[in-house]
Amino acid sequence: MTLRDETLPIFEEVRMLFDDLGFRQYDVSMRVVSWTGETVGEGDISIVDKPLTVSGKRVKVRKISTADIIASQGIYTDADMRIGAFTPTYRDVSYFEEADGPNKKEIFFKVTGPGMENGAWFKKISQEVDRNTSYNFIVRKTATFPPEPIV
Repeated sequence: MTLRDETLPIFEEVRMLFDDLGFRQYDVSMRVVSWTGETVGEGDISIVDKPLTVSGKRVKVRKISTADIIASQGIYTDADMRIGAFTPTYRDVSYFEEADGPNKKEIFFKVTGPGMENGAWFKKISQEVDRNTSYNFIVRKTATFPPEPIV
């Protein structure tokens, strides 16, 4: 076992502690839309909504910083948000990937909190897996009403 492996539970505990202390102000739910056909939009549809949490606690959500927007060279906008960090060992990050193969699915995120009291819907546009102890992803607002799956 490496030092990294031994410290991952500590990172997970700290992430949970921030919600206990009231620092997490947003609720995030994840909508997974799955299809039985050959591609997304074909066959029968299944929609599953569930809260996105870190060990049952609120996950960190923040607006993309101006510095990150500038550094992205046009990829990010001021309406984008960063969700995470998730501790890699505790969360299979491939679950957040949309797929058009055998796991045909679309993923949407509903964020509710300050400035979005009625909630807003987002889609993942990128991810950050450049750290050994965390995984984050960037989402972009798509609507203020529930998304219509591709049909």
